[in-house]
Amino acid sequence: MAGIPLHMAPTAPAPMEYRHVGRSELVASAIGFGCRPLGGAFGPVSEADAIATIRQAMTVGINCFDTAPRYGFGRAEELLGQALGRWRREVNVITKVGYTWDPSDPERTVRHDSSRAAVLDGVGGLHASLRRLGTDYVDLILVEVHDTRTPVEETLAALVGAREQGKVRHIGVANCKAEQVLAGLPHAPLIVNEVDYHLFDRRWEQEVFETCRMFGIGVLASATLAPGLLTGAITAELTVSETDPRRSEASSPDLFAPESFKQNLAVVERLQGLARRHRASVAQLALAWVLHQPAVSVALVGMSQPGEVVENVGALNVRLTPDDLAEIETIMADAAGVPDALPA
Repeated sequence: MAGIPLHMAPTAPAPMEYRHVGRSELVASAIGFGCRPLGGAFGPVSEADAIATIRQAMTVGINCFDTAPRYGFGRAEELLGQALGRWRREVNVITKVGYTWDPSDPERTVRHDSSRAAVLDGVGGLHASLRRLGTDYVDLILVEVHDTRTPVEETLAALVGAREQGKVRHIGVANCKAEQVLAGLPHAPLIVNEVDYHLFDRRWEQEVFETCRMFGIGVLASATLAPGLLTGAITAELTVSETDPRRSEASSPDLFAPESFKQNLAVVERLQGLARRHRASVAQLALAWVLHQPAVSVALVGMSQPGEVVENVGALNVRLTPDDLAEIETIMADAAGVPDALPA
């Protein structure tokens, strides 16, 4: 990557792969950096670790960084901006709009708000994100949620206006069903739909992936390691309480439930056997599977330590055969607590 100094020269265990996002001109690394952990969602992350991890990602060729105002109520955006510094224009920064909160409220309860005022000037809006990121534009802005009050044309018109002003390069959506994507297309040139997608959650494949393919819309796959379940690091000793963030994930609320957890750990253990035959980790196998799906432009994975970056990029060394894919299907047939309907 041009502009990165010699001490940050690429050291990736696998050559980075780059893909167009859908049919757009945006070119992103196949492995993308999910910034949610940097906001403290799964435990505290120091500033030093966050910055070192982001810069390690740049050294291995990752040029796609996905964040949001709600990740630590702006902390993840601030850390990303600090880490990128003068290399900002070497990467693609993605952030999101569609919600707000009261900064004076100790609970900081997040509310859905996709009104023009909120998506541009609210605490979770574009202009606040630009300040936290220390930049004058983002490469991709996603409407993460639509409230029930605001017409979709109002939200998208606000972002189209920001695009015309040079504050946004591209516009997309997140967690949208096919009918929602189709409703938005007349009002903005949508290039992507970001959805949670991993071996335990394949609900989006049928209707949504096909609609995206038809209209040249790329898929950003998030939560690709099933909120930690597919890292291979979780053991039966883990106690996942009702208040654990993993129990509130849209893609995994029942995967960690007591009646499912033990069975799913056995599934992961069988996946590890296949991964070992590829001289890979189960996380690398899971990411390779996501990247094998034709609709997926980028597999996003949350990272908070430099070592995680090197391991995740190693997924690009894994080449799955038809027999491997068939074996994975057989193994996953025994998964428990798998969601079977798209979010309401």
